[in-house]
Amino acid sequence: MGAYEARNCDGVDREVFFPLDTDRRGVALAKSVCEGCPWAKECLEREMEFETSGRAQRYGIYGGLTPRQRADLQRKRDKEAAA
Repeated sequence: MGAYEARNCDGVDREVFFPLDTDRRGVALAKSVCEGCPWAKECLEREMEFETSGRAQRYGIYGGLTPRQRADLQRKRDKEAAA
């Protein structure tokens, strides 16, 4: 990225990104913050790298994806890499 572009989450309470799995409104709110963010892809990739390294469990909303969505994406990527 060229000049610094603000992240949509700048100034947002970090707790917003860690709703309970059963809190559909909370999940939707967190995902809406990520929507259209110029950093969403980088955020997602950084978190997935961290999670797949074994240093962290999947938790929270990153790059607009839930932990389950990130796990599904990782399985898909692993399958494609093995093909």
